[in-house]
Amino acid sequence: MNPKVRKQVKIPTTVELHGIADKLGTDERTSRFRALVLLAGWCGMRFGEVTELRRRDFAADCTVVTISRGVTHRADPNTPGAD
Repeated sequence: MNPKVRKQVKIPTTVELHGIADKLGTDERTSRFRALVLLAGWCGMRFGEVTELRRRDFAADCTVVTISRGVTHRADPNTPGAD
């Protein structure tokens, strides 16, 4: 038996991706997330990978990104419903 899909993922088109990034760039509070959206979209990085990037992870000419760390979130054992 195949498990039911939890949610349908809609992958944005190139135009939609840049629209999201441009929208974030117009607000001072969210402009810092513009690069995060573009890196995640174009490089296929997960949230935990892109949030752990450092300057040293980029080649001098920015043609190579090295992913060597990632954030993992653990469930709080005191939270109801945590297994």
